[in-house]
Amino acid sequence: MDLISERQKEIIEATGFILTEQGIGGLTTKNLAARMNFSESALYRHFKNKTDILVVHIRYLFNNVKERLEGIPVAENTVQRSLEMFMESQFRFLSQNRHFVVAMLSETLLDQDSPVREVCLEMFGYVRNLFEGLMQKGMATGEIGTRFSPEAVFHCVMGAFRAVMLRWKLSDFGFDLEEEGNRIMKEVIQMALSK
Repeated sequence: MDLISERQKEIIEATGFILTEQGIGGLTTKNLAARMNFSESALYRHFKNKTDILVVHIRYLFNNVKERLEGIPVAENTVQRSLEMFMESQFRFLSQNRHFVVAMLSETLLDQDSPVREVCLEMFGYVRNLFEGLMQKGMATGEIGTRFSPEAVFHCVMGAFRAVMLRWKLSDFGFDLEEEGNRIMKEVIQMALSK
């Protein structure tokens, strides 16, 4: 992602607050400008439109995911532990940044043929490639069984992850995401990787 200015970062953060408080329907340029204490026209000096703001918002998450994934010492850990560390990192980050959950679970953003959808697909592909690479490594070394294909394991783990995120959002973020999410994901990962 191109570097974003400090003002753009402030707008992205304000976007996050609105998404958390009012959902995707509340994210309008009028509400965003009011939150920033400046005119709507001032927003357009930093972003072309609301879609551009959302693209940068999701791209910011994507870059954060890449950073955190690249920080996991895969060579020093088992495949299972590497996947658990990724999930722990996700739950820790998302519990502090709920607005990304709101944006990522918004069907209206994902249903449209839009640049937002394209960034989401790009992030999805990146995580999928990482998972499948870990799975192939584990299968080659005999650490994990070949009971399921790497693709099936990816869908199993990410489907469970999405279900946890959806339940957390639907409960108005009413449970400890790190505690509950990590407990569930450890079981799912262990089951998916079992020989």
